[in-house]
Amino acid sequence: MFDWTFIKRLVIVLACFVLVQIFYLGYQQQPVWDPPVILPAYTFLLLSAALAATKRNRLRDLFVRNEALILLITASLLGYSFYREYVSLGGTSEPTVFRSWCDQFAYYKMLDLLKAGQFKSEVYFYGLGYPILGYAVSWLYPRDPYYVVNLVSFLAVYFLIYKMLDRFTDNKLLAYLAATLYALFPFPRTFIVEPWTSTVSLTCYSAAIVTCLKEKLGWLDWLLMGLLTGLIFAARYVDIVLLIPVWLCFFGRAFSTHNMKSIAAIAAGGCVTILIIFSVAYTHKMYLGGYFQTPYKH
Repeated sequence: MFDWTFIKRLVIVLACFVLVQIFYLGYQQQPVWDPPVILPAYTFLLLSAALAATKRNRLRDLFVRNEALILLITASLLGYSFYREYVSLGGTSEPTVFRSWCDQFAYYKMLDLLKAGQFKSEVYFYGLGYPILGYAVSWLYPRDPYYVVNLVSFLAVYFLIYKMLDRFTDNKLLAYLAATLYALFPFPRTFIVEPWTSTVSLTCYSAAIVTCLKEKLGWLDWLLMGLLTGLIFAARYVDIVLLIPVWLCFFGRAFSTHNMKSIAAIAAGGCVTILIIFSVAYTHKMYLGGYFQTPYKH
């Protein structure tokens, strides 16, 4: 009646989440088994695990038939939980509490001067990728554009993790439960609610992995990889190294086909990345005095 292989894997995953939770709460100097933090995620997991573990059940069939609707409803609820987390952290205060934090103060200062068209070297503290994304969506929520960027990133990562897990297993319900468990966990949710440049890296990295898992890679996939790599670099330079394994996987799949079209697609994706990197380097020259004079040395 039960898929014992799945149950064994579930126990391993649960153990990993417990370890992460202990680390996170210990780092935040909170009680490790704080019920308001622990119970929602694990209650969700334990109540649904038995249903997901059965080899045949109507719930799994129901989910497959209504996949889009269930994902949309879940995303709406997760969006509301994101907002509640934002409120609890002081994001709705005037001005938002994040402006008083160390790194975040610099993010908001860069964004303010970009919006005013008065950007200058004195505030060029971090990569421009994150502030530029905030600037692009500032018309949606002028009071705190980073809230929009982070909310979109949070929901995008949720869907990407679902697609990632869906491609690893033939059990869509299992993929849904695991992705939702991740979104319910305090650590990733709080981390993405808070303005950090690594939010861009996380989203782009997740999208790159999902793209790499596709059965067939086309031109658009290579161009997307080039764009994702460039965005990661623009937001947080060092995070580009995280994509090395993904790029190696892409290269291996392309050269294994001995197809010149694949090689041309690689070149096209590489050109997109180089264009973005050169644009970033040009801002170094313009504001910091040299192409290789990064804001981290400034």
